[in-house]
Amino acid sequence: MLFCRLSTPVERPKDSDDKQCDIIEDYAKELASRLEKLHQTAQALVDRTKAMGECWNEFSIQCAYLGNFERENQEEELGAACTALAQTANILTTNTSDKSVEENKSFRSPIKDYMKYAQAVQEMCQGRTAMLKQYHNSLSRLESRQRELKNLQGVPGKEAQARDAEQAVAAAQQVVDTEQSELQNITRTTISEAERFKREKAQDIRNLIINFVKVQIDYSRKDQEAWEKILREQLPDEEVSKSSD
Repeated sequence: MLFCRLSTPVERPKDSDDKQCDIIEDYAKELASRLEKLHQTAQALVDRTKAMGECWNEFSIQCAYLGNFERENQEEELGAACTALAQTANILTTNTSDKSVEENKSFRSPIKDYMKYAQAVQEMCQGRTAMLKQYHNSLSRLESRQRELKNLQGVPGKEAQARDAEQAVAAAQQVVDTEQSELQNITRTTISEAERFKREKAQDIRNLIINFVKVQIDYSRKDQEAWEKILREQLPDEEVSKSSD
């Protein structure tokens, strides 16, 4: 039986593909980190909006109680004003609750998905790095066996060991060839998928921002309409104009 002492795998210089994959991995890692922090703040924003809806609901209930109290004490106009404020607050409760749902659906949730996509790109690069390391180990094993064979060739009495060494070299070469082909396929896939991800991300994130802005504008407008309605109902026209100014 042939025993060869394998040398420690040497550190090999990186080629252009190695460097490009390193850049992709670093980018994906940093992107995932930044998206995670954005997701955390987006979650806090959704929670805050939801909590605000609960506050408006409680505010609406208390205003309604006050309105009933005032009417029971012959303060009809004040009671009506409190009731109108309660109704407006109730509208804001619905608006705010709906807004939290839209913020979650249009921004928070997609950002979390993109964080996972970035992590997937990073893991894909890490898989390529692991394959590269495996290939380098196999290459070192091949080189070690080639040296062993060279030391045995032409040495009297070592013919059998030389034949075993030749077989070991052939087996090691086959492993290297297979892993080299697999590494090339993984590299092509990694680079192409990373480029596709960056292209799609640029447009998708832009759309998320636009949709988020539209949600803010839409619900701000709904809230404003609710407030303006109570002004029109509770104040004379000239006082409404002054309030708007």
